[in-house]
Amino acid sequence: MPTRKTSHEFEFAGFADPARTCAVLRGAGFAVMHRDRYTRQPPEAGFDYCLELDAPGRNAAHPLELKTHWIGPESWPDVERLLDALERGGATIDHRAAYHVRVEVPDYFDDPARLLSLARLVYQYEWVIYGLVHREAAYMSSVQMPGLQRISECRTREDFLNHAANTTRARGMNITGLGAAIPHIEFRWRGGTLDPAEAQAWTNLMLAMVDYAAGTMHPQRPREANTPEALDAFLSLAGGDPTGRIRKGHTIHPVSPRHRSRDIAPPKPARPSLPARIAAAGASVVKTQVLRIDRVDDESFAARLAVCAACPDAVLKDGKPHRCGPIYAAWKQEGGATCGCLLELKARDKTQACPQGKWPPPVPDEGRL
Repeated sequence: MPTRKTSHEFEFAGFADPARTCAVLRGAGFAVMHRDRYTRQPPEAGFDYCLELDAPGRNAAHPLELKTHWIGPESWPDVERLLDALERGGATIDHRAAYHVRVEVPDYFDDPARLLSLARLVYQYEWVIYGLVHREAAYMSSVQMPGLQRISECRTREDFLNHAANTTRARGMNITGLGAAIPHIEFRWRGGTLDPAEAQAWTNLMLAMVDYAAGTMHPQRPREANTPEALDAFLSLAGGDPTGRIRKGHTIHPVSPRHRSRDIAPPKPARPSLPARIAAAGASVVKTQVLRIDRVDDESFAARLAVCAACPDAVLKDGKPHRCGPIYAAWKQEGGATCGCLLELKARDKTQACPQGKWPPPVPDEGRL
Protein backbone atom coordinates (compact mmCIF):
# COMPACT_ATOMS: atom_id res chain seq x y z
CA MET A 1 0.00 0.00 0.00
CA PRO A 2 1.18 3.58 -0.62
CA THR A 3 2.24 5.68 2.37
CA ARG A 4 -0.70 8.03 2.59
CA LYS A 5 -0.49 11.58 3.84
CA THR A 6 -3.25 13.22 5.84
CA SER A 7 -4.44 16.73 6.58
CA HIS A 8 -6.42 17.81 9.62
CA GLU A 9 -8.93 20.39 10.86
CA PHE A 10 -9.27 21.09 14.59
CA GLU A 11 -12.21 23.21 15.81
CA PHE A 12 -11.83 25.04 19.12
CA ALA A 13 -12.66 28.21 21.06
CA GLY A 14 -10.96 30.26 23.80
CA PHE A 15 -9.32 32.95 21.68
CA ALA A 16 -10.74 36.22 20.42
CA ASP A 17 -9.78 35.87 16.74
CA PRO A 18 -7.41 34.10 14.33
CA ALA A 19 -4.82 36.91 14.47
CA ARG A 20 -4.38 36.62 18.24
CA THR A 21 -4.21 32.84 18.12
CA CYS A 22 -1.73 33.04 15.25
CA ALA A 23 0.51 35.35 17.31
CA VAL A 24 0.51 32.84 20.19
CA LEU A 25 1.49 29.97 17.91
CA ARG A 26 4.14 31.93 16.04
CA GLY A 27 5.63 32.84 19.38
CA ALA A 28 5.93 29.13 20.06
CA GLY A 29 7.87 28.64 16.81
CA PHE A 30 5.16 27.43 14.43
CA ALA A 31 4.81 28.54 10.80
CA VAL A 32 1.17 29.67 11.03
CA MET A 33 -0.87 32.02 8.86
CA HIS A 34 -4.41 33.26 9.48
CA ARG A 35 -7.53 34.24 7.54
CA ASP A 36 -10.40 36.33 8.84
CA ARG A 37 -12.97 34.25 6.98
CA TYR A 38 -13.85 30.62 6.44
CA THR A 39 -12.41 28.95 3.34
CA ARG A 40 -11.81 25.41 2.17
CA GLN A 41 -8.23 26.16 1.20
CA PRO A 42 -5.08 24.64 2.72
CA PRO A 43 -2.31 26.79 4.20
CA GLU A 44 -0.44 28.88 1.66
CA ALA A 45 3.08 28.02 0.53
CA GLY A 46 5.62 28.64 3.26
CA PHE A 47 3.21 27.85 6.09
CA ASP A 48 2.50 24.55 7.83
CA TYR A 49 -0.77 25.61 9.47
CA CYS A 50 -3.64 28.00 8.89
CA LEU A 51 -6.05 29.53 11.41
CA GLU A 52 -9.36 30.89 10.22
CA LEU A 53 -12.86 31.67 11.40
CA ASP A 54 -15.20 28.70 11.14
CA ALA A 55 -18.27 28.94 8.93
CA PRO A 56 -20.27 32.00 10.16
CA GLY A 57 -23.40 31.05 12.02
CA ARG A 58 -22.61 27.34 11.97
CA ASN A 59 -20.45 27.01 15.04
CA ALA A 60 -20.56 30.10 17.22
CA ALA A 61 -19.39 28.10 20.23
CA HIS A 62 -16.17 27.04 18.43
CA PRO A 63 -15.43 29.83 15.98
CA LEU A 64 -11.81 28.95 15.15
CA GLU A 65 -10.43 26.20 12.99
CA LEU A 66 -6.82 25.09 12.66
CA LYS A 67 -5.86 23.44 9.35
CA THR A 68 -2.68 21.53 8.65
CA HIS A 69 -0.83 20.88 5.41
CA TRP A 70 -0.58 17.34 4.08
CA ILE A 71 1.62 15.52 6.58
CA GLY A 72 3.07 12.07 7.21
CA PRO A 73 3.69 10.16 10.47
CA GLU A 74 7.01 11.94 10.95
CA SER A 75 5.14 15.22 11.50
CA TRP A 76 3.08 14.05 14.47
CA PRO A 77 5.58 15.33 17.10
CA ASP A 78 5.13 18.80 15.64
CA VAL A 79 1.32 18.45 15.75
CA GLU A 80 1.60 17.30 19.36
CA ARG A 81 3.59 20.42 20.30
CA LEU A 82 1.10 22.64 18.48
CA LEU A 83 -1.95 21.16 20.25
CA ASP A 84 -0.15 21.48 23.57
CA ALA A 85 0.56 25.15 22.83
CA LEU A 86 -3.11 25.73 22.03
CA GLU A 87 -4.25 24.19 25.30
CA ARG A 88 -1.70 26.13 27.32
CA GLY A 89 -2.89 29.28 25.57
CA GLY A 90 -6.49 28.70 26.63
CA ALA A 91 -8.08 26.76 23.77
CA THR A 92 -11.24 24.84 24.72
CA ILE A 93 -13.63 22.35 23.11
CA ASP A 94 -16.92 20.68 24.01
CA HIS A 95 -19.24 18.15 22.35
CA ARG A 96 -20.13 20.64 19.58
CA ALA A 97 -16.58 20.85 18.25
CA ALA A 98 -15.34 18.67 15.39
CA TYR A 99 -12.12 17.09 14.23
CA HIS A 100 -11.90 16.29 10.51
CA VAL A 101 -9.28 14.05 8.87
CA ARG A 102 -8.54 13.95 5.13
CA VAL A 103 -6.73 10.94 3.68
CA GLU A 104 -5.14 11.12 0.23
CA VAL A 105 -6.32 8.35 -2.12
CA PRO A 106 -4.77 8.84 -5.59
CA ASP A 107 -4.69 5.05 -6.02
CA TYR A 108 -8.48 4.84 -5.76
CA PHE A 109 -8.67 6.07 -9.35
CA ASP A 110 -6.85 2.93 -10.48
CA ASP A 111 -9.86 0.85 -9.45
CA PRO A 112 -13.28 2.38 -8.63
CA ALA A 113 -14.08 -0.85 -6.78
CA ARG A 114 -11.91 0.46 -3.93
CA LEU A 115 -14.41 3.23 -3.21
CA LEU A 116 -17.24 0.69 -3.36
CA SER A 117 -15.41 -1.52 -0.88
CA LEU A 118 -14.88 1.41 1.51
CA ALA A 119 -18.51 2.50 1.18
CA ARG A 120 -19.69 -1.03 1.99
CA LEU A 121 -17.45 -1.15 5.06
CA VAL A 122 -18.85 2.19 6.25
CA TYR A 123 -22.42 1.18 5.46
CA GLN A 124 -22.08 -1.98 7.55
CA TYR A 125 -20.34 -0.40 10.56
CA GLU A 126 -21.38 3.26 10.56
CA TRP A 127 -23.59 2.89 13.64
CA VAL A 128 -20.55 1.39 15.41
CA ILE A 129 -18.39 4.30 14.24
CA TYR A 130 -20.87 6.70 15.79
CA GLY A 131 -20.26 4.92 19.06
CA LEU A 132 -16.67 6.14 18.89
CA VAL A 133 -16.95 9.80 17.98
CA HIS A 134 -18.26 11.59 21.12
CA ARG A 135 -20.35 13.92 19.02
CA GLU A 136 -24.13 13.62 18.97
CA ALA A 137 -24.54 16.81 16.96
CA ALA A 138 -22.52 15.30 14.11
CA TYR A 139 -24.92 12.44 13.45
CA MET A 140 -25.07 12.38 9.65
CA SER A 141 -25.29 9.13 7.76
CA SER A 142 -22.69 8.79 5.01
CA VAL A 143 -23.77 5.83 2.94
CA GLN A 144 -27.23 4.62 1.96
CA MET A 145 -28.18 1.79 -0.37
CA PRO A 146 -28.88 4.05 -3.41
CA GLY A 147 -25.41 5.55 -3.00
CA LEU A 148 -23.85 2.09 -2.93
CA GLN A 149 -25.67 1.24 -6.15
CA ARG A 150 -24.42 4.39 -7.88
CA ILE A 151 -20.84 3.70 -6.78
CA SER A 152 -21.11 0.11 -8.05
CA GLU A 153 -22.04 1.48 -11.49
CA CYS A 154 -18.82 3.54 -11.80
CA ARG A 155 -16.61 2.10 -14.52
CA THR A 156 -14.35 4.99 -15.54
CA ARG A 157 -12.55 7.94 -13.96
CA GLU A 158 -15.26 10.22 -15.37
CA ASP A 159 -18.01 8.13 -13.72
CA PHE A 160 -16.08 8.36 -10.49
CA LEU A 161 -15.71 12.15 -10.60
CA ASN A 162 -19.32 12.75 -11.65
CA HIS A 163 -20.58 10.73 -8.70
CA ALA A 164 -18.29 12.55 -6.25
CA ALA A 165 -19.31 15.95 -7.64
CA ASN A 166 -22.99 15.19 -7.11
CA THR A 167 -22.74 14.29 -3.43
CA THR A 168 -22.79 16.58 -0.41
CA ARG A 169 -19.77 17.26 1.80
CA ALA A 170 -21.91 17.26 4.97
CA ARG A 171 -21.46 13.53 5.56
CA GLY A 172 -19.38 11.46 7.91
CA MET A 173 -17.48 10.15 4.86
CA ASN A 174 -17.16 13.06 2.42
CA ILE A 175 -16.02 12.01 -1.08
CA THR A 176 -16.31 15.39 -2.82
CA GLY A 177 -12.52 15.78 -2.62
CA LEU A 178 -11.90 12.92 -5.05
CA GLY A 179 -11.70 15.46 -7.87
CA ALA A 180 -9.28 17.78 -6.06
CA ALA A 181 -5.66 18.35 -7.04
CA ILE A 182 -4.78 15.87 -4.29
CA PRO A 183 -7.60 13.29 -4.47
CA HIS A 184 -8.79 12.59 -0.94
CA ILE A 185 -11.62 11.39 1.27
CA GLU A 186 -12.57 13.45 4.31
CA PHE A 187 -13.80 11.73 7.46
CA ARG A 188 -16.01 14.12 9.45
CA TRP A 189 -17.51 11.89 12.16
CA ARG A 190 -15.12 12.65 14.99
CA GLY A 191 -15.87 15.02 17.84
CA GLY A 192 -13.35 17.73 18.65
CA THR A 193 -10.11 16.94 20.44
CA LEU A 194 -6.87 18.66 21.36
CA ASP A 195 -5.38 15.40 22.62
CA PRO A 196 -2.65 14.38 20.14
CA ALA A 197 -2.82 10.71 21.17
CA GLU A 198 -6.54 10.62 20.48
CA ALA A 199 -6.10 12.45 17.18
CA GLN A 200 -3.34 10.10 16.05
CA ALA A 201 -5.28 6.97 17.05
CA TRP A 202 -8.32 8.20 15.10
CA THR A 203 -6.18 9.07 12.08
CA ASN A 204 -4.58 5.63 12.12
CA LEU A 205 -8.04 4.04 12.17
CA MET A 206 -9.12 6.08 9.12
CA LEU A 207 -5.90 5.14 7.32
CA ALA A 208 -6.46 1.47 8.14
CA MET A 209 -10.00 1.63 6.73
CA VAL A 210 -8.78 3.18 3.48
CA ASP A 211 -5.95 0.64 3.11
CA TYR A 212 -8.25 -2.29 3.91
CA ALA A 213 -10.71 -1.19 1.21
CA ALA A 214 -7.87 -0.72 -1.29
CA GLY A 215 -6.71 -4.30 -0.80
CA THR A 216 -9.96 -6.18 -0.13
CA MET A 217 -13.37 -6.12 -1.80
CA HIS A 218 -15.61 -5.83 1.25
CA PRO A 219 -18.86 -7.77 0.71
CA GLN A 220 -22.26 -6.13 0.84
CA ARG A 221 -23.70 -6.75 4.31
CA PRO A 222 -26.61 -5.32 6.33
CA ARG A 223 -26.11 -2.58 8.92
CA GLU A 224 -24.65 -3.77 12.20
CA ALA A 225 -26.22 -2.59 15.44
CA ASN A 226 -23.84 -0.67 17.70
CA THR A 227 -22.73 -3.47 20.05
CA PRO A 228 -19.40 -4.48 21.61
CA GLU A 229 -19.35 -7.55 19.35
CA ALA A 230 -19.78 -5.41 16.24
CA LEU A 231 -17.02 -3.10 17.48
CA ASP A 232 -14.68 -6.11 17.80
CA ALA A 233 -15.52 -7.19 14.25
CA PHE A 234 -15.00 -3.70 12.86
CA LEU A 235 -11.64 -3.18 14.57
CA SER A 236 -10.44 -6.61 13.40
CA LEU A 237 -10.97 -5.46 9.80
CA ALA A 238 -9.65 -1.92 10.32
CA GLY A 239 -6.31 -2.70 11.88
CA GLY A 240 -7.25 -3.25 15.50
CA ASP A 241 -6.68 -0.80 18.35
CA PRO A 242 -3.05 -1.17 19.42
CA THR A 243 -3.05 1.85 21.75
CA GLY A 244 -6.49 1.21 23.29
CA ARG A 245 -7.50 4.82 22.59
CA ILE A 246 -10.25 3.90 20.14
CA ARG A 247 -12.02 1.31 22.29
CA LYS A 248 -11.68 3.44 25.40
CA GLY A 249 -14.13 6.01 24.08
CA HIS A 250 -16.78 3.63 22.76
CA THR A 251 -20.34 4.07 23.98
CA ILE A 252 -23.35 1.99 23.02
CA HIS A 253 -25.82 4.83 22.37
CA PRO A 254 -24.18 8.19 21.72
CA VAL A 255 -26.89 9.28 19.30
CA SER A 256 -30.10 11.09 20.16
CA PRO A 257 -33.37 9.19 20.81
CA ARG A 258 -34.59 10.49 17.45
CA HIS A 259 -31.88 8.47 15.72
CA ARG A 260 -31.69 5.53 18.08
CA SER A 261 -34.25 3.42 16.23
CA ARG A 262 -32.18 3.85 13.06
CA ASP A 263 -29.10 2.76 15.01
CA ILE A 264 -30.66 -0.55 16.08
CA ALA A 265 -32.97 -1.23 13.13
CA PRO A 266 -32.16 1.00 10.17
CA PRO A 267 -34.82 1.09 7.46
CA LYS A 268 -34.58 -1.53 4.74
CA PRO A 269 -33.75 -0.19 1.28
CA ALA A 270 -36.45 -0.38 -1.35
CA ARG A 271 -36.32 -3.19 -3.87
CA PRO A 272 -38.55 -4.05 -6.86
CA SER A 273 -41.46 -6.37 -6.14
CA LEU A 274 -41.13 -10.12 -6.68
CA PRO A 275 -43.27 -10.08 -9.88
CA ALA A 276 -41.15 -7.22 -11.26
CA ARG A 277 -37.93 -9.13 -10.57
CA ILE A 278 -39.28 -12.30 -12.21
CA ALA A 279 -40.37 -10.28 -15.25
CA ALA A 280 -36.92 -8.65 -15.50
CA ALA A 281 -35.20 -12.03 -15.32
CA GLY A 282 -37.45 -13.39 -18.07
CA ALA A 283 -36.79 -10.36 -20.27
CA SER A 284 -33.05 -10.87 -19.86
CA VAL A 285 -33.30 -14.50 -20.98
CA VAL A 286 -35.35 -13.58 -24.06
CA LYS A 287 -32.94 -10.80 -24.94
CA THR A 288 -29.71 -12.79 -24.64
CA GLN A 289 -30.81 -16.33 -25.55
CA VAL A 290 -33.51 -15.70 -28.18
CA LEU A 291 -32.80 -12.30 -29.69
CA ARG A 292 -29.06 -12.72 -29.10
CA ILE A 293 -28.48 -9.08 -28.12
CA ASP A 294 -26.71 -7.41 -25.17
CA ARG A 295 -24.49 -10.48 -24.79
CA VAL A 296 -20.99 -10.27 -23.31
CA ASP A 297 -18.20 -11.95 -25.22
CA ASP A 298 -16.97 -15.39 -24.19
CA GLU A 299 -13.94 -13.96 -22.39
CA SER A 300 -16.06 -11.71 -20.17
CA PHE A 301 -18.58 -14.51 -19.65
CA ALA A 302 -15.87 -16.88 -18.43
CA ALA A 303 -14.35 -14.19 -16.19
CA ARG A 304 -17.71 -13.57 -14.54
CA LEU A 305 -18.33 -17.25 -13.89
CA ALA A 306 -14.81 -17.64 -12.48
CA VAL A 307 -15.64 -14.96 -9.92
CA CYS A 308 -18.88 -16.76 -9.07
CA ALA A 309 -17.08 -20.08 -8.69
CA ALA A 310 -14.86 -18.55 -6.01
CA CYS A 311 -17.70 -16.77 -4.22
CA PRO A 312 -18.78 -18.40 -0.91
CA ASP A 313 -22.38 -17.30 -1.49
CA ALA A 314 -22.79 -19.13 -4.82
CA VAL A 315 -24.70 -22.41 -5.05
CA LEU A 316 -22.70 -24.97 -7.03
CA LYS A 317 -24.02 -27.80 -9.20
CA ASP A 318 -21.68 -30.51 -10.46
CA GLY A 319 -18.81 -28.34 -9.24
CA LYS A 320 -19.86 -25.33 -11.32
CA PRO A 321 -21.52 -22.08 -10.24
CA HIS A 322 -25.26 -22.61 -10.63
CA ARG A 323 -27.23 -19.99 -8.69
CA CYS A 324 -26.44 -16.73 -6.88
CA GLY A 325 -27.41 -17.90 -3.40
CA PRO A 326 -30.37 -20.10 -2.36
CA ILE A 327 -33.31 -18.85 -4.37
CA TYR A 328 -35.87 -18.49 -1.57
CA ALA A 329 -33.53 -16.63 0.76
CA ALA A 330 -32.27 -14.44 -2.09
CA TRP A 331 -35.74 -13.41 -3.23
CA LYS A 332 -36.77 -12.51 0.32
CA GLN A 333 -33.76 -10.30 1.01
CA GLU A 334 -34.18 -6.56 0.70
CA GLY A 335 -31.07 -5.48 -1.17
CA GLY A 336 -29.04 -8.40 0.15
CA ALA A 337 -25.81 -9.92 -1.02
CA THR A 338 -27.35 -12.51 -3.40
CA CYS A 339 -30.01 -12.35 -6.12
CA GLY A 340 -30.99 -16.01 -6.66
CA CYS A 341 -30.42 -15.83 -10.44
CA LEU A 342 -29.18 -18.69 -12.60
CA LEU A 343 -25.60 -17.64 -13.09
CA GLU A 344 -24.98 -18.98 -16.60
CA LEU A 345 -27.92 -16.92 -17.84
CA LYS A 346 -27.26 -13.76 -15.86
CA ALA A 347 -23.51 -13.74 -16.57
CA ARG A 348 -24.20 -13.64 -20.32
CA ASP A 349 -26.25 -10.40 -20.09
CA LYS A 350 -24.11 -7.31 -20.62
CA THR A 351 -26.54 -5.12 -18.66
CA GLN A 352 -26.51 -7.28 -15.52
CA ALA A 353 -24.18 -6.81 -12.54
CA CYS A 354 -23.06 -8.85 -9.55
CA PRO A 355 -25.04 -7.75 -6.45
CA GLN A 356 -21.74 -7.63 -4.55
CA GLY A 357 -19.90 -5.70 -7.27
CA LYS A 358 -17.38 -8.49 -7.86
CA TRP A 359 -17.70 -8.94 -11.61
CA PRO A 360 -15.07 -7.28 -13.79
CA PRO A 361 -16.44 -4.84 -16.37
CA PRO A 362 -17.13 -6.45 -19.76
CA VAL A 363 -14.58 -5.98 -22.53
CA PRO A 364 -15.84 -3.05 -24.69
CA ASP A 365 -16.50 -3.79 -28.35
CA GLU A 366 -13.76 -1.42 -29.48
CA GLY A 367 -11.27 -3.21 -27.22
CA ARG A 368 -11.61 -6.54 -28.96
CA LEU A 369 -9.35 -7.76 -31.72
